[in-house]
Amino acid sequence: MAVHAQTVYKTRTGAKYHVATCGYLKSSFAINIQAALAEGLTACSVCKPGNGPATPQPTVTPINNLVPAAATSGETRGESVQCAGTTKAGARCRRLTRAASGRCYQH
Repeated sequence: MAVHAQTVYKTRTGAKYHVATCGYLKSSFAINIQAALAEGLTACSVCKPGNGPATPQPTVTPINNLVPAAATSGETRGESVQCAGTTKAGARCRRLTRAASGRCYQH
């Protein structure tokens, strides 16, 4: 494992060292990575300091999986639609709803 002159952060009571953007890092002290290894600290398994870039690379979504905004349903834009539920008599419910499920509070 190649160790570079990188600044990592450790907590007062923790046994691991982190990058500055790690979610598990609350209060911290800046320390050199060589000093952290000399103290017996191990790398955080979430942020993985010292192993490549400190921030995770974003994933690329294929273009054929994208849905155009015009093709989305009316519920996502906040428009009211007629409830998709049926009454006991078998007729369609007349209430309007904005719920994503397409059903009113009663159905």
